[in-house]
Amino acid sequence: MTGAIEVANNKADAFIYDLPFNAVYSSQHPGQLIHLDTPFTYEPLAWGVRKGDPDFVNWLNNFLTQIKGDGTYNKIYAKWFESSEWQKQLK
Repeated sequence: MTGAIEVANNKADAFIYDLPFNAVYSSQHPGQLIHLDTPFTYEPLAWGVRKGDPDFVNWLNNFLTQIKGDGTYNKIYAKWFESSEWQKQLK
């Protein structure tokens, strides 16, 4: 978080970190930073699935394809990373 504060205080020109942190920080501090959500690197993430369970792997792959295709993924992404409304429920 120190890097983001340094940018907000004009002591640094840029800050590179995980997309979720940057998205949340910029939504909590509107106007202080410009959040670029285009990744510089590709860092694949995965779910651990029990070995020998191809039906579940197939279900997960189909689920991800479906939610990306019908717009659900974009709605979830927007809720958690483009808006800070959910943070009000934490207080």
